Amino acid sequence: MEILFLILKIIGICFLVLIGIFLFLILSILFIPVRYRIKGKGEVPKTLETDAVFSWFLHVIHGRVCYGTDGFLVKIRIFGIPLRLGQKKPKKEKRKRTKEMQELPTDSKDEAKEKPIDFDEPLSETQEPETKVLKEEKEEKLSRKSFFKKISFKGIKEKCKRFWQKLIHLKEQLGNIKNIILEETNRNAATVLFREFKGLMKHYTPRKASGELQFGTEDPANTGQILGIISLFPFWYRYKISVIPDFTAEGFYAKGKLFLKGHIRSAHLLASGIRLIKNKNIRKLINQIRT
Repeated sequence: MEILFLILKIIGICFLVLIGIFLFLILSILFIPVRYRIKGKGEVPKTLETDAVFSWFLHVIHGRVCYGTDGFLVKIRIFGIPLRLGQKKPKKEKRKRTKEMQELPTDSKDEAKEKPIDFDEPLSETQEPETKVLKEEKEEKLSRKSFFKKISFKGIKEKCKRFWQKLIHLKEQLGNIKNIILEETNRNAATVLFREFKGLMKHYTPRKASGELQFGTEDPANTGQILGIISLFPFWYRYKISVIPDFTAEGFYAKGKLFLKGHIRSAHLLASGIRLIKNKNIRKLINQIRT
């Protein structure tokens, strides 16, 4: 009996440890924020460079996304171990080459040995027999013919019709949703959605931001109109971002730099989702949109 009780005790302790680890992971996902830092600079329509860094839980998960002249660059580390994102290992290519060399027939090897070397003939990096070249040309011709056979004007027309029908259907759905939201009975749901969205923006907007924006157009009147539209948004007043209009520009251009820093906590999103589900007006609105 003592052995049985001991086994049950060990099983119970292991079970409690697993439950504790599970609860710890859930709470850490909900309450430990994902911190981000974004830097960017560019000139329209010439260049654009961005560098975004995010981390979670004392850099247990650390990532970096860069965009520049070399394209996108993504790096992710978990516990300091880098993850390979679509990168091929060079060792496998070497092994494949050695296997192909081993699988070559002995007759071809003997012919290659017996064939005299002509030192007057210019060397080429990729020198192949004539039979292989002819085979490759034939295969290319056959593939081109099959490709053009597959492509037909009827198929293109049918695809265009389907795409146009999908656009019309999407437009009808959006119009129905707009009519549903504008109804008097659903205005309360719309106000609740707007309030929740506004609350999430307060939590998810950057804590720190700084930068500079300079722009200009050929017409000074257009430059002034753009400046008036930009001044309507409170984003520029809240942070240290200066907007400099250029009324003497000979053509359109826009250049600047931006720095953002903040964090995102998933607990706020979960809380707003629960509040929306509990609201009767929101549930009615969802049912009307589904039908």
